[in-house]
Amino acid sequence: MAIFLKHHVNTPRLLPSVASFSFSSSSYSTTSPPSSDQPDPIATVTSILTHHRSKSRWSNILTLFPSGFTPSQFSQITLQLKNNPHLALRFFLFTEQKSLCNHNLSSYSTIIHILSRARLKTRARELIRVAIRTPGLLEKVEEVWSEMESLGCAANGYSYSILMAALCEEGKVREAEELWEEMRVKGLEPDIVAYNTMIGGFCKHGEIIRAEELYREMGLIGIQATCVTYENLIDGYCKVADIYSAMLIYKDMCRKGFKPQGLTVEALVRGLCDKRRVLEALETMRVAVRELGVYLSGKSYVLLIKGLCEEKKMEEALKLQAEMVGKGFKPDPEIYEAFIDGYLRQGNKEMETMLRKEVIETQKEQEKN
Repeated sequence: MAIFLKHHVNTPRLLPSVASFSFSSSSYSTTSPPSSDQPDPIATVTSILTHHRSKSRWSNILTLFPSGFTPSQFSQITLQLKNNPHLALRFFLFTEQKSLCNHNLSSYSTIIHILSRARLKTRARELIRVAIRTPGLLEKVEEVWSEMESLGCAANGYSYSILMAALCEEGKVREAEELWEEMRVKGLEPDIVAYNTMIGGFCKHGEIIRAEELYREMGLIGIQATCVTYENLIDGYCKVADIYSAMLIYKDMCRKGFKPQGLTVEALVRGLCDKRRVLEALETMRVAVRELGVYLSGKSYVLLIKGLCEEKKMEEALKLQAEMVGKGFKPDPEIYEAFIDGYLRQGNKEMETMLRKEVIETQKEQEKN
């Protein structure tokens, strides 16, 4: 017997915590540089970071330098920590979280250089993406690039990858492609980072054929695809509604031992549901969670519940909704609408009316709170 959605909702568990780093440009403050009566920030902060205990160092810095640091001061401090890249990264995150520095191209370049030097490439790429999204920073990157050329400084493959990534993020795929060709003319062979950058750029903007060409080229020259390569291609195929190719790539990815992100599985679930292959989407989700340990967002459940309701599989939808609540996700208006529509399709006027009343009651409770 179907049960009201509201009755499935006990006090939800807290969702697993995710390390949240305040990278958004909105967190930047316009803090002024330290006043002249403060101690020298470079020597003082370097000493605190390298000699104080972890728990006390951050409160001491905040007490001594409440006005924060200029980008130049941050860069000088961070360079003193170049042999301890993890500490340098923690200092960067601290200045972000406490709005102690209005980071610019110079300060971003410093921390990215230190992380890259220490082979912490994943962290470096994360900060590159953050820097790219900072208003006005792409233009400054292009200025520095032009200045390098005028001074005769030869850019390496990694430099090209950074600028190509910046252009792709801004939707300037043609300009990124020109850099790709320029790099090859200069005899710089692209590595997996460069390939992933361009494949991701093409996939993001629906140019899946160009992405396929680069993917095949990689195989011919012996460059092994990474998890990022596969995820870019899956996303690209889903964007053009080629779910058949997306599933082929996904199966190949899993066969090679790569673990997909939740967003990748969600893209497949959406694509399968759009093709009315809801049971296949449900099985794909089940396997990803059970065998691969993938953590999914509430959106994946919403997509599946809507698909099941559209196919009048109300009991399966209710079971999935109960599972969703058990994982800490509350039913939202979209879920209610899916069930109401499903019961209407079934001709179950009684359940449709009861759910509409429940929606009104829930809205009233929310208004009181």
